[in-house]
Amino acid sequence: MVDTQKTKQKSGNKGKEEISKIYVESGVRILNCRHKKKMTRDTLASAAGISSKFLYEIETGHTGYSVAVLEKIAEALGVECDYILFGQVNRPHYDQDLVSALAAFDEEGLQKVARVLNIIAEFH
Repeated sequence: MVDTQKTKQKSGNKGKEEISKIYVESGVRILNCRHKKKMTRDTLASAAGISSKFLYEIETGHTGYSVAVLEKIAEALGVECDYILFGQVNRPHYDQDLVSALAAFDEEGLQKVARVLNIIAEFH
């Protein structure tokens, strides 16, 4: 007999690991863009309306961030949100629709959406 509680925990941990990976990778891209633009952390943080400490936590992948923060950072860096999240820029421009739809979710809801999207991506 399968222990459903352990299965749920493993599944939940996998989703958290995938989200953590996205945060780490996007943090590195933010840091690299900031360096390319020769911006200090304080300058970018101020332009994005967040604290330097929070930006440091984002750049090092130690914390997540909201869609609103992502938009502000992307705008301050002059890059697309999809570049920060995926490392690519030539995707169809559904960004605004996705951002608007995702803005309604709390952190737990975003994790569920990420899991569903990952499942869909596996079959694509």
